[in-house]
Amino acid sequence: MSKSDVVQRLLEELNNQNQIYIAIIALVLVFFGVMQWRFSDKQIKKMKDDFKKDFKIEEINSTLKEANRKSEKLNTALLEAKETEVKLLKQLHSLQNQDLDGKLQLLETKSRYTDSVVAINQLRVVERTLIPMFESKIIEPSTLMNILITIANVSISNVEENYSGDKEYQENLNFLVDASIKYTKTVIADKKEFKKNKEKITEKLNKLNEEYSIYKGICVNDSNNQGNK
Repeated sequence: MSKSDVVQRLLEELNNQNQIYIAIIALVLVFFGVMQWRFSDKQIKKMKDDFKKDFKIEEINSTLKEANRKSEKLNTALLEAKETEVKLLKQLHSLQNQDLDGKLQLLETKSRYTDSVVAINQLRVVERTLIPMFESKIIEPSTLMNILITIANVSISNVEENYSGDKEYQENLNFLVDASIKYTKTVIADKKEFKKNKEKITEKLNKLNEEYSIYKGICVNDSNNQGNK
């Protein structure tokens, strides 16, 4: 065997040994990689479990669920209470309108022989009920039309009975008329339920203006006559 053959044989042996070493090293690396992965996975799981235990995550989640349940229950109760409140308010407003309708009848129970103090008190009774309802805007369309009709009828009655009343009576009646006209113009422009009845309400409003103007005329005449005496 020549020297070159010997060298070639040695190189082949070294190459084979290197391949074996590389294979062994690769196996070792794979083994340690798998072990490290398993260790990391277990360690992460353990850390999660320890974190949940230390900070009572399960208890917190349970508490949050219970809080959400109670919150939903409370919201439902509040919604039901709100609906009940709305219904009660509607009933209250309806009763207030009925009460006002009854008090408006006081204004028409008057003649030339009615004492001025009684006539003024009748106006004040209506005024104390009517004005707060105007301010709260709880007058129903039918009640508003009744107000306009009643005041127009009062004006007609005053003219027929030739009753002008004293200065205080005139001022109180004028206040009611102005407040009613102002409220009427506001609601027929802003509120849907009044817009539907706009034509009827406007008709009653025009009637009020017409009859009240006639009444104011006799008030002026009476004032002039008293001044000439």
